[in-house]
Amino acid sequence: MGRNKVASFTTEYDALRPAARQGNDPWKRQRKERVNHSPSKLNVDVHGILFVVVAVVFVVYPLIQWALGR
Repeated sequence: MGRNKVASFTTEYDALRPAARQGNDPWKRQRKERVNHSPSKLNVDVHGILFVVVAVVFVVYPLIQWALGR
């Protein structure tokens, strides 16, 4: 024969700690509230800055060194 499906279970655990069934179990640690910070929007062209840094390091600086004869 099949098992009887019961919507709510009554156990010794539920009798000893009824707060666990309501969801406010005093033994469980409460979660910290999440802080929803809006993401920082910088109006900076990051790819442009990286391009300038690479150009200076690998093109401009070596040309200056070559022009100065070092």
